[in-house]
Amino acid sequence: MSDLTMNATDRDGQFAAMERRWLAFSSGQLQAWSSDFAAMKARQDALKRTGRWTHGPTDLLSIIGRSRWETYHSAILAWLLDPCCPHGLGGAMLRRLLSHCFPEEQFTDEDLAACTSATEVAGAEGTRLDILIRGPALHLVIEVKVDALEGDNQCDAYVLVHGNEKGARFIFLTPDGREPTSAIVSGSLWRPLGFANIKDFLGAALADATSVGVAASGTASAHSYLATLHREFR
Repeated sequence: MSDLTMNATDRDGQFAAMERRWLAFSSGQLQAWSSDFAAMKARQDALKRTGRWTHGPTDLLSIIGRSRWETYHSAILAWLLDPCCPHGLGGAMLRRLLSHCFPEEQFTDEDLAACTSATEVAGAEGTRLDILIRGPALHLVIEVKVDALEGDNQCDAYVLVHGNEKGARFIFLTPDGREPTSAIVSGSLWRPLGFANIKDFLGAALADATSVGVAASGTASAHSYLATLHREFR
């Protein structure tokens, strides 16, 4: 018998031995596996029917594909920073923001309660503010940047137009809390802020509201935005 024939015979014997071992092992296991898989599939089907087998985001901005759009963030932030909007937080978000960015300043509860917010505020020199918070002792300009770049001298232009307003303050909000590059002349007037800070402010404000049993029709919207911040700005 040649070496080639012997090798082929050896291989056939090995395959036969492997087959015998597999059959001996699988005869008792295949039925158990099939039963286990059937049980798992039934459990999955039951979870799907009751809405407990889920995938995808839970926050509204991510659901509609707008979690990085500046105008959406500006609109929600302006709503949260307005003490009279129905988020159930009162002036908590505005107070936390001001205390962080302007710790040297003092604002009374009455001052904050009288503040209102607006977005896309057009002004002189072709300026358009992302967010403007106005009150008796406050004229707060917030420039929001998520992924877009600054325009040439953009921040300087905002200060030129709004810097003489009573209580003028300026905040530059970005994902990483960087300094503005377009504040060539007015750099010292701008306070940089990160979205992670907004996340902390909102989380704390919601926790405080929950602890004292405060709820409002818009509280769920505030929680949804907090989920967006956790998802996008870690």
